[in-house]
Amino acid sequence: MGYVKNQQGDTPVFEMLEPRFLLSATTYVVDSLADVVDSDGVVTLREAIQAANTNQAVNEAPAGGWSGADIITFDQDALELDAGPGNPLTITLNGTQLGVTRDLEIRGLGSDVLTIDADGRSRVFHISGSGTEVELIDLTITGGFTSDGGGGIENSATLRLTNSRVSGNVTAGVSYAARGGGIFNDSTAALALTNSTVSGNSAANGGGIYSFVGEVTLVNSTVAGNLAIWQGGGIYSASGPLTLSNTIVALNNAMGSSGILGDFTGGGNLLGVDPGFVRNPYAGADDVWGTGDDDYGDLRLSEGSLAINLGDDALAVDSSGDPLTTDSDGDPRIALGRVDVGAYEYQ
Repeated sequence: MGYVKNQQGDTPVFEMLEPRFLLSATTYVVDSLADVVDSDGVVTLREAIQAANTNQAVNEAPAGGWSGADIITFDQDALELDAGPGNPLTITLNGTQLGVTRDLEIRGLGSDVLTIDADGRSRVFHISGSGTEVELIDLTITGGFTSDGGGGIENSATLRLTNSRVSGNVTAGVSYAARGGGIFNDSTAALALTNSTVSGNSAANGGGIYSFVGEVTLVNSTVAGNLAIWQGGGIYSASGPLTLSNTIVALNNAMGSSGILGDFTGGGNLLGVDPGFVRNPYAGADDVWGTGDDDYGDLRLSEGSLAINLGDDALAVDSSGDPLTTDSDGDPRIALGRVDVGAYEYQ
């Protein structure tokens, strides 16, 4: 509601004005590890996502913009203060997944610094919406649990994971619906991983990744130590294009097709052999992923690894086709004259 003066005097004449929307993208700064929606003087990740989804303010989180992808960042100093001295920076979800329905970038602090943990009570992320494009950068996604596809992430849109880890997620059950322990990629969806790892996830089919008709591309990524009860311990591609470039798929387990089930293209890969990690993933004494004794391993390359200098430099490019300059740790992508295979470059 606004007003204008009439032509005869100063008496205000009230008129309905057109609503004003923020046209440019919004950048959010998350400064709390809590998973609440409350007017409490801080911005949580859930509040920022809801504001971006709806283009309306949610407590201290301003409205999202109508043009371009909104961006979520994190205030490391504030999060460290929230966590307390020496404690990890972990956002533990409240039992409800994080749903993203509009274009969004979530820029973490490093996969070894910031973790989003569903604590075994829900899926971590569900990405959906016609034409929606989302990028998750420098995050660890863990603790997801569901029975209907995508313990860590269910993707029904376009999703890019960069410098991120998807570990310790479970899609429970033995039926066909229990697919994609780490990531479930739905029909018509597009999934791209760059400098990222998928390890220690489990499902009936597609322990690490399950793709149903949609498109999947992995560049300089590592899929290791995942478990499927039936098929596709590492990756199960039911249909749709699967492209692997400079990627490790190894040490996964299943009753059939322990590594990859489905046709794929690409090159420069290391598949089905022990690549020589610093420390292999280990499900613990109970041999069950998603329990307290899991060790997702250290998937960096040890001296003498078969993956060193095995890749194809021409395939080490990001989703825009630009050459990769760093690995998952932020170290030089090519250190010894030729690109390595996997998420990490031996330095």
